[in-house]
Amino acid sequence: MTSLPPDLTLRLKEIFTKEEMVILEDALKQVKRLPTLRVNTLKSTLLQIEENLRTAHIAYELCSILPHSIILKNYSDEKKLRSLDIYKNGEIYLQGISSQIPVHYFTHPHNTSQGSPLPGEMKQQIRILDACAAP
Repeated sequence: MTSLPPDLTLRLKEIFTKEEMVILEDALKQVKRLPTLRVNTLKSTLLQIEENLRTAHIAYELCSILPHSIILKNYSDEKKLRSLDIYKNGEIYLQGISSQIPVHYFTHPHNTSQGSPLPGEMKQQIRILDACAAP
């Protein structure tokens, strides 16, 4: 991962397994990344979204390192996806994997020398401002 700052690379290696790091490194090397989405678990489930994608004949695969993350297999399917009710109703969000990693990190246990925060603990210790979030 020569394109990432060394401190970030070290931190990612603390969070992800060697196998997951290989997947992440391969994804970051792609010139043009395939569209990815995240399931809004407040409005739907991964199984419901998968069923909708199959019905709409949208090829996809589940992201192996992030729960509720889906990778579309074709660039052109992003336009088709935007016409579906699951998109219009906010059941899914088009969101890059790199944007999903911080959420996963701050809401799931991870292995560090200081211990493993449990889900929800981080919000009690720090405040996070996502200045790049869409309105």
